[in-house]
Amino acid sequence: MRNKWQILRIFLLLILTVVLYSFSNKRNQQRNVKDALVVFTNPEQLYISMGAIYSMLTQDLDTIDFKVQEISIKRMEEEILKHPMVADAEVFMTLDGILSAEVTQRTPIGRCVNKDGVQYLDQVGVFMPLSSNYSARVPLLYGIEDSISVKNIMPLLWAIQEDEFMKQSVVSIIQNDRGCVNLQIRQNNLEILFGEVKELDNKFRKLKGFIKYTRDEKTLENYKTINLEYEGQVVATKK
Repeated sequence: MRNKWQILRIFLLLILTVVLYSFSNKRNQQRNVKDALVVFTNPEQLYISMGAIYSMLTQDLDTIDFKVQEISIKRMEEEILKHPMVADAEVFMTLDGILSAEVTQRTPIGRCVNKDGVQYLDQVGVFMPLSSNYSARVPLLYGIEDSISVKNIMPLLWAIQEDEFMKQSVVSIIQNDRGCVNLQIRQNNLEILFGEVKELDNKFRKLKGFIKYTRDEKTLENYKTINLEYEGQVVATKK
């Protein structure tokens, strides 16, 4: 008998929980949305404006004064994700009635010049259009035409992004059809014969060591080409 009462109590509690949830959900759906808010997770450079995302949130609504039940969160997220500058988006309602969009922008790490014109290459190796809102300070890329050339160059681009000296120094990268690359750096417009995209840490270290040495000796301006392809040494060509 005692077990029956326990089962009945649990059953009644479940019914009460469902009723309270339904009541709360119904009241929530009837609430008015007070405002819309856009937050960027990576706001350092805005390749898409907050106003553009805000418009996507409210494009089908005459005013902000509308009911929660009129909102299609999934549709809004899908609309924002269609934008070529957006990597990820989450739309949600806060408890105080704010319709919020949390947006992650795509991050360009190179500017490709090829048969298709000029476009960015982002951090996951996908082409993206230039932004009218902000111009990224990234290396110019030549010889990047297809998925094979993209796959080959990505480790070098990632390594440059992680190395502050290289990130500030590399102006352009030229990749030939054999997968070998040359770099141009800001210091004295030096041309760097980098070779295959491998042993990146070692080649970065040799380049930085050569530049530091020639700067200390005040001879950097005497050189036009630096070859990093030889193991254990740097071969430099004077002007």
